[in-house]
Amino acid sequence: MTSVSVDQFLEEKFREYYRKNSHRIMPPEKFEKREFGFIYFKNRVMVRHRQFTSVSDLRKFITDSAPSDVYYSTAYYSKPEEEMEQKGWLGADLVFDIDADHIPTPCKETHDQWTCKKCGRSGKGGAPQVCPSCNGDRFDDRTWICGFCIKEAKNETLKLADMLIEDYGFSRKDLKVFFTGHRGYHVHVMSDTIQSLSSDERKEIVDYVLGIGIDLDEIDVLQENSVRPSLPESLEETRGWKRRIIHKLIDVFGKGTPEELVGLGVKRSVAKMVTQERDPSLQYEDVRNMIYGLESRTMAGRSWEKVINRTIENCSARVDTVVTTDVHRLIRTKETLNGRTGMRTVEIGVDNIESFDPFNQALGITDGETTIEVDEAPQFNLGGTTFGPYRKQRATLPAEAAVLLICKGKARPVIANV
Repeated sequence: MTSVSVDQFLEEKFREYYRKNSHRIMPPEKFEKREFGFIYFKNRVMVRHRQFTSVSDLRKFITDSAPSDVYYSTAYYSKPEEEMEQKGWLGADLVFDIDADHIPTPCKETHDQWTCKKCGRSGKGGAPQVCPSCNGDRFDDRTWICGFCIKEAKNETLKLADMLIEDYGFSRKDLKVFFTGHRGYHVHVMSDTIQSLSSDERKEIVDYVLGIGIDLDEIDVLQENSVRPSLPESLEETRGWKRRIIHKLIDVFGKGTPEELVGLGVKRSVAKMVTQERDPSLQYEDVRNMIYGLESRTMAGRSWEKVINRTIENCSARVDTVVTTDVHRLIRTKETLNGRTGMRTVEIGVDNIESFDPFNQALGITDGETTIEVDEAPQFNLGGTTFGPYRKQRATLPAEAAVLLICKGKARPVIANV
């Protein structure tokens, strides 16, 4: 058995997939007015400024060239193939990117790795700002995709969808939700009302969903110099961030664990007292009265300001600011493969975010088995089967598992000598 080129192997696997599944590739609305871009295995460089006027031409091009990744512009142009200054921008969809890369999950300390490109020092978790050995600032990051990462990305996506529907008034039909094929989700707002928004206007929407610049006095949650939050007698008339903040406060003070209360900035002694003294069947009015009762005993105004600001952080949707504000952004094409995993970019719909299981429902290359040399890989579940952990060993795995490990840089393919 001998090793073969990783890029050559993956290119052929992707080509085989597209030969059999090109009918799955679905371009976006008005695709003939959009720019397409491609990354190839050979040099990993983006080739862009391509236009397609028929679905069949797009599918044939992808099948013939077998790119590692396929993108299209969120923007519409009168001349998509021209350089940026000559394209003739006509508007752009409003797109949000939620990726576990931007969510501080504790699991990263066990399954993500970094290596300094200057001196070779490596470590677990996310890469530091500079290498502690040589002060270099360029790193080779090797991330992993796990169930907890996906769960946290789902939670952020659900919060974003709630804001777009409840606060901005978009209908569920206006939103398209996609699993990216890696560690996150894309949410597209497909509405004529937002296509002409500038980058600055999109930044205002991003600030809103991130909870940046919320005036607690203006939304009547915590008045200036007040010693306690302002909780209405009923939640029926509350909207926007006021509704979100109060719902969270009532939920955590009424049912949360001591750790959840501490996570919002409540002192541990107060959290213990609250959870010990409350009745588990408390209704809204009861929890409201309990919160007000804390005023004279343990919680001052500054304490509440800290708690509410932590509540805002907890309720915000962690989106990638750059993706939403970039009116020329390229985004992944539906039902194409992600070069970092070999999994598909899948449209899942607003109502299916929570139930969607990418480890079963987004598999791409599933034909046959592949023998690989694995450097190191954690235990993982794919297609209902548990694999690993592996360390410095050869394994023959189903194609989807082998391709995932190869794409993530944890293994190399081997073939029989001819």
